[in-house]
Amino acid sequence: MASVAKASIPPMASLKVPDAPLPTLPSRVSSAQAATAPDFRQQLTTTASLAVTQPPPSSSSNAKTHSTILAPLTAAQPPSSSSLDLNLSSTALLSGTIEAVTPKPLNVHNTGVRVGHITTQQAAARILYCQSETVKFRCIVFCCAKCHPNALRDLLTDESAQRTQAQTEVVRLRIEHEQLLKNLRDEREAREKADRSLVRLQLEYMARVESEHILGIQLAEEREKRVRAEERSAQVEKELQEVKTTRAEALEREGQRRTCVERVLADVRREQGTVFVVPAMLDAFEKIAYFSDKAMVTTRT
Repeated sequence: MASVAKASIPPMASLKVPDAPLPTLPSRVSSAQAATAPDFRQQLTTTASLAVTQPPPSSSSNAKTHSTILAPLTAAQPPSSSSLDLNLSSTALLSGTIEAVTPKPLNVHNTGVRVGHITTQQAAARILYCQSETVKFRCIVFCCAKCHPNALRDLLTDESAQRTQAQTEVVRLRIEHEQLLKNLRDEREAREKADRSLVRLQLEYMARVESEHILGIQLAEEREKRVRAEERSAQVEKELQEVKTTRAEALEREGQRRTCVERVLADVRREQGTVFVVPAMLDAFEKIAYFSDKAMVTTRT
């Protein structure tokens, strides 16, 4: 970590902080980032205590104060007595997978202090590296210890608020996740119920189709039987009609024959001088005799 600081930090003589807008801080911190937050807070607290609580030293202890506050910064390059306009601001440079949003800027004054001997009344710089498996970012903080000694505290407050917001967001997302899981279970149960109902309806439909097929076969057989019965009935009716016709013809022939015989007998009896009674008249006499008084009474009773 010290080697990274040495390689990336320029000498103090050439260090000039530009007047630039504040970069963005993360609005959402993952669970792994929240896990590494206590180390970051501890390092920032150490820096704030070094920058604020140390009393103003004498001119003979300026070098000692400078080496105490900026030990990581001056490890590779000793402090230079050349004048440098330091435009103080609070800057956070973030890199990695953290989503950036615009935070509230820190109330840090641009004092324009010339850095000859670093004291608590001048600038304090600290480079913090916080690395983990999922969080890799670098935070460079420049603050004015005299004009705004609570700059790091404000930064810690913002980070704590962001962490609280992230935890609240995690809780909300977990609740939404549970609700979505419940909805998924309900949808799955409803789908299984619909599938069972569909299977039952399919079985009923198949049974109905099979019964309709059987009834269709039976209907076809009944139709064939009906056609055969109608054919037999037509045949019997035809035969009966033929019998009736034959009987009528036979009766007609018998009547003609009897008429002819009666005529012949009447001619013979007339020639012999005897009275001839026609059989038809005998039948009429029998019917008249049947309608006697006794017969009429019996018929009425």
